[in-house]
Amino acid sequence: MAVCKQQPRPRMIAISGGGILEPHNYLALARKLGADHAIEKPFRPSDLLALVQQLLT
Repeated sequence: MAVCKQQPRPRMIAISGGGILEPHNYLALARKLGADHAIEKPFRPSDLLALVQQLLT
């Protein structure tokens, strides 16, 4: 319960490598639906870690 009080809404990072159903932009859609950040594959592990750190602080 203490975690829920500190962080009432889970933070989300959307990850996508694109898709076959163009012209849909899945990362933009994820942001509209509430993702805090979106990152496109391929990405460096350090970039993902930086986003996680940003969301945790």
